[in-house]
Amino acid sequence: MMSKELLQSVARGALFSVVAMGLVSLTPISAVAQDAGTSPNGQVQVPPASATQDIPGVDPKALVDGPLSPDAPALQYLRSRGNVLRFMGRLHGLDAYFAKAANGSIQTFYISPDGNAAIAGLMFNIQGQNITMGQVTSLLQSDPAALADANTLLDTSEQANAAKAPLTPQQQQAKAEAVLNVVDRTNWFRLGVEDAPVVYMVHDPNCPWCERAMQYLAPQIAQGQIQLRVIPVGLLADTSLAKAAAIISAPNPGEALQRYEGRAKSPPPAQTVSQDAILLIRQNEQFTRDYELEGTPHFVFRGFDGIPRIIRGMPRNMPGDLIRLVRGGA
Repeated sequence: MMSKELLQSVARGALFSVVAMGLVSLTPISAVAQDAGTSPNGQVQVPPASATQDIPGVDPKALVDGPLSPDAPALQYLRSRGNVLRFMGRLHGLDAYFAKAANGSIQTFYISPDGNAAIAGLMFNIQGQNITMGQVTSLLQSDPAALADANTLLDTSEQANAAKAPLTPQQQQAKAEAVLNVVDRTNWFRLGVEDAPVVYMVHDPNCPWCERAMQYLAPQIAQGQIQLRVIPVGLLADTSLAKAAAIISAPNPGEALQRYEGRAKSPPPAQTVSQDAILLIRQNEQFTRDYELEGTPHFVFRGFDGIPRIIRGMPRNMPGDLIRLVRGGA
């Protein structure tokens, strides 16, 4: 019988294949590092083979002489995409491979018996046990290079998670200042009078929260309380790019916004959307990536108190909260 700690250690080593497919995040794995069988320096510790004999997938029957077809078309395809493949044995008629991609990520693949298809994923038996976990564990026990790849993936992912830690208030303010220094160079159009306080809004024409925010802000814009500078992007749906390009290139973008905003609205005919307009939208999208303004809407402005601010999503009490931050007052 395996101890709880040993099972956690085995699971930790095998979870790299799951992580690479985006099914789970490495964050919870990192958080339980000391409980999951890692060494003090954060490296994966794999239990000895003698302690894992009862795990499905760690099975003498899987230790075949080699793959059914080392040059199968599916394997050739995977290698052509930059994958380094390690054979993990054969169970239930499928050859299993541990694949390291060119970007350092890891996946597990199963090759169909005819060699013409590669299946990325996990294998479970009829008892619901994770066979892939055992196969990866067995490989890490016997192949130092595979273990090194797993540790490299762990190190990279933990660094990325640390880099994405929530910003402190000081960091948030510094980021907002940096965005305000360049946001005027994006491709935007204005709604409202020129001498009103400026608010930039990253907007996707198929974003329901953007549409609702526009409805809330329309009276304030008409009354001259704010000037809204709309930065169109085309990220949420297949029709977003064409709609955004049509809006930014229209003689009257405000009217075009009313024509195309909302998922129920049809996009313009493809032949009427210019490549120049599409380029403007792509530049806006690159701006959002450069400054990690993920999702829509985003509001960027300098408040009445001089403090730069970024608001992600629609404020809870709209439009009151936004107007108070921009103009002051109760």
